[in-house]
Amino acid sequence: MKYKGKVPKSFIDRRETKVKEDDRDEHLARRQWDFEFIEHHQASLPSTGHSIYEGYEYDTVHPFFGNCDFKHVNKSNQFHISPYILRQLETGTIDHIVLWRFIRHPGNWKRPLQEGDEVQYEILDYASGYEVMNAIDKKIDVKGFTVVG
Repeated sequence: MKYKGKVPKSFIDRRETKVKEDDRDEHLARRQWDFEFIEHHQASLPSTGHSIYEGYEYDTVHPFFGNCDFKHVNKSNQFHISPYILRQLETGTIDHIVLWRFIRHPGNWKRPLQEGDEVQYEILDYASGYEVMNAIDKKIDVKGFTVVG
């Protein structure tokens, strides 16, 4: 399903707080935290059922899909599962991975998101934690996408 949303000041303020707490290079940290816009936008739409989870173990809570972590799918149809997220999958803390990609990044990756930017993205699929762990274990794709670690 395709979506578009405007970046609110509240997202920029939250991102900047997260960037200040981040150990990475400021430019890299800001870029990485921009990926969080999608779950925030999904949670702002009552029809999606997603609510933001404020911890680090996962991104949102959904009444059907449970605890969800959102993962960007790149142009090579790959998404990254970090060792930390893998542990959350192994313990059953994360129920589903929400696979998504940008349709249009307003800064064309040359700048971070700014207040008022219109972001277009697509939710590609939901993969259960079991499906993702099975794909990692058997080194196979999940839902047509490759898991990289």
